[in-house]
Order: sequence, then structure tokens, then C-alpha cells
Amino acid sequence: MSDNPISINGVRRSQRQRGVTLIELMVVVVIVGILTAIAYPSYTQYVLRAKRSEAKALLADVASRMERYYFDNNTYTTDLTQVGYNVANPPSAEGHYTASSIAGIDGAGTIATSYTLRVTTVGYTDAQCGYLEQTSKGDHRSEKGTTATCWN
Repeated sequence: MSDNPISINGVRRSQRQRGVTLIELMVVVVIVGILTAIAYPSYTQYVLRAKRSEAKALLADVASRMERYYFDNNTYTTDLTQVGYNVANPPSAEGHYTASSIAGIDGAGTIATSYTLRVTTVGYTDAQCGYLEQTSKGDHRSEKGTTATCWN
């Protein structure tokens, strides 16, 4: 046999066909699947951490307003409209969280002497951490996760 082109139905072709085989295509699909299986969980964790940083920024803003209010009135408040927000439960910058104020720390004490700020998710569920809290003492906690997981 020679490498001369032959004619099949009037189309000249060489004896060796050029193109992608099914095996080669399947290898590429498997590689893309493996990369996706590795990358997607990392991406979702990154998105959750970014959203949590938004929650922390909201907590810091509310806490600074609470301290200013305390300086002026010698008491804290559970009504966040009194510290300058338009609504009782102000949203975060991107709207993924809302804030609220709770009297005392761990249910003890009064709003005159201490507070706990809580941010809760809006529109999604953070299964790893749940809501985040910050006290007037600066303590941080979360509903479900550890402080290292949810606050770092």
C-alpha cells in the first residue's frame, strides 16, 4: 500500500484520517471533571469567607455607633435607629446580612451596661457558622462554627 491519496465518493483523502478520537475526548472530559471537583469547593468557601467579612464590617460599624451612643447617653440601646440607621435591622453593604442588638451579654445584664450585636444571613444559609455575634466586651462567637473558622 502506498500513501497516495485515494478518492471516496469523489473526495480525495489520505489513508490516515486526522481528528480527535473518542478516547482523547473522554480523557479531556475526565481531566476537566477532576479540576472542577477540586476547584468548586474552594470557590464556595472563598465566597462564604467574603460574605463573612461583610458581616464583620457591619458588626464593627454598629459597635462603633453603639459606643458613640453610650458616650453621649451613658447607656446602650436595642433600637438601632437611635444610633443613626434608617431601619431597626440595618442591612450590610451588599445586603447579605442584617444586624440586631440584644440587651446584655448571654442574657445577663441590662442594655445600660452591655450589649450583644448579632448579624443574620439574608437570602442564603451559612451552614458552617450560622449567625455571628459580637459583645460589648469585644468577644466574638457564632451559632454553629468555631471562632477560628468563622472569625479568621
